[in-house]
Amino acid sequence: MSLNRMKILLAGLALSCLLGGVAPGQHEEDLQAFAWVDDSNYGGGPRANEGLFFHYEWMHLSVLRPDVTTIGLMGDTRTVAIGTVVDPVTGDEEPVFRVQSNSHDTGFLRSPLESANWFELGYIEGHQGYTFNAFTMSTQEQRFMLNDVDVVFSDPPGVSGLKHLEGFIDENLTIIENLPVTFEQIDVLNTVNLWGVEWMYLYRTHPGRWGGLWEFGVGVRYMEFDEWFKVNALGGILDDSTWNTEAENHLVGPVGFVRWFRKAGRWTLAAESRFFSGFNSQNIRQVGTLGSKLTNDPDADPDESNITGTQGFPLIMTASSFKHSRFFSEWSPGVELRVSFDYQVTRSISLGVGWFGFWMDGIARASNVIDYQVPNMGIDPANNRQDVFINGPILRVLWNR
Repeated sequence: MSLNRMKILLAGLALSCLLGGVAPGQHEEDLQAFAWVDDSNYGGGPRANEGLFFHYEWMHLSVLRPDVTTIGLMGDTRTVAIGTVVDPVTGDEEPVFRVQSNSHDTGFLRSPLESANWFELGYIEGHQGYTFNAFTMSTQEQRFMLNDVDVVFSDPPGVSGLKHLEGFIDENLTIIENLPVTFEQIDVLNTVNLWGVEWMYLYRTHPGRWGGLWEFGVGVRYMEFDEWFKVNALGGILDDSTWNTEAENHLVGPVGFVRWFRKAGRWTLAAESRFFSGFNSQNIRQVGTLGSKLTNDPDADPDESNITGTQGFPLIMTASSFKHSRFFSEWSPGVELRVSFDYQVTRSISLGVGWFGFWMDGIARASNVIDYQVPNMGIDPANNRQDVFINGPILRVLWNR
């Protein structure tokens, strides 16, 4: 007999022992996973399952998009020179101005559905038990291309007294004014990653007056909510700029649990809720470069570089690379709700559908903590406490639950 066939036979034997054998402290029928369902009402109706149990859910979840914010300094404008005209009387060149504001915001971000998985393994005997679960969601990605994007930056004076985005606007290099920042194209990528684990002690009550049972629990949860906002901007005086901002939310804290369920024949209606009080350690990082083609080298190729001090380019700003990190501590409460309707296929296996929702507060979102300033950008913590709502339909498979 080949080794592979021997492995298959041993695996089948082990599975048969698991599903059909008798575990200490359990009734024999409890582990007969594929036995016929006993849905009679004799003796007070179906009993709640006891012993080892497993629960899997496939979810299709939507994560609430971050608060809409401008790509650029929020609520600010700049008066910039866009060229010159010749005064018909004096013959002198005079600047032509316009007020520049941010032309785009993050309203293009949506809340698309992504698949997620929930695994739960536990044990209950009589009134007491415990459970361990793990949750992970597929990375949510949204990518957009924007054209002709005006971006307003905070522009403090440099050591020379000039602002970083001031430059000559005339051919004679005599008139210095604020220069506009308009990118020909911006590529934006926003990603969200979410996962968590949890351990909990369970307590189950006696059946209530109408046949329903209650379960209560207390435990601890760790979860992460991480988001990246990545921008690649081309064209204009800050040609070939990038700024990538990451907001990591590391949450840990106590969690409370309450579940009500009622069996009627093969059907089970269940509703459960969790209450989470998380300590949120926020790690916010930012890396990038502004104006990578800016140079003060007069011998540089004008087709490859933007030479400072020439017409239409800044006088004192050159390519600037930056790397920032900041850490904050916040309180992040959360409330979770799950409603399900399950059908018992065999004695131990049930299939079901339902809805899952989870709200939490005190979350940092990457696109909302960017400080738009030259020459080195920055991190703005003023808006690092947003609420997030996650919800969607679920499909369930339960064994002995």
